[in-house]
Amino acid sequence: MNEQEWIGIQFNLDKDMGLKKWLGKYLSSGIKTDGEHITVNFGRNELKRMGSKDSRKIGLIKSAIKMCLKRSDYTNIYTYLDAEELHPQKSKLLNEEFNEPIRITEFKESKSILANYDSKLESGQVKKIMRKSKLMIAMDEIFNFVVDRDFEKEQLLTLDLRYEDKEQWGADRDNLNVSIQLEKLEE
Repeated sequence: MNEQEWIGIQFNLDKDMGLKKWLGKYLSSGIKTDGEHITVNFGRNELKRMGSKDSRKIGLIKSAIKMCLKRSDYTNIYTYLDAEELHPQKSKLLNEEFNEPIRITEFKESKSILANYDSKLESGQVKKIMRKSKLMIAMDEIFNFVVDRDFEKEQLLTLDLRYEDKEQWGADRDNLNVSIQLEKLEE
């Protein structure tokens, strides 16, 4: 695991929502924004405590979603999980199970992203990575918040899971890209 893992939120806003000003005071705690994209870094100690108490950073992510969702026609909340241990199976995974992203729009479970993928994922190793990652605790909490939201309900919610080869993507490692996407439906 790297020193810092992170969750990104990309909004496609139709006007400036003042994210730079609002989140500027959190810059020293590992939260950055350019006005439409937010990156929330989690250090080792924060990841160790994940799930044992409420996270201020997860609270900020939820607040940003609530504040910006109405003005964003597409929102992507995502993270990258280290998939280097899948290297021996990479070719098979990329050519079979992950030759296309695995997308889900109908949810059996609102508390767990992995539970929704259980019947779609064949690889036990992929499930293991998702189950072990502390970032998935945060992603599950955000997913639960978005599924149970009482605002902007007309937006289509999709889960998207991809295996990204470091050579193809120019990254430092192979990753599983776990993404929660919201998109305004055409009127």
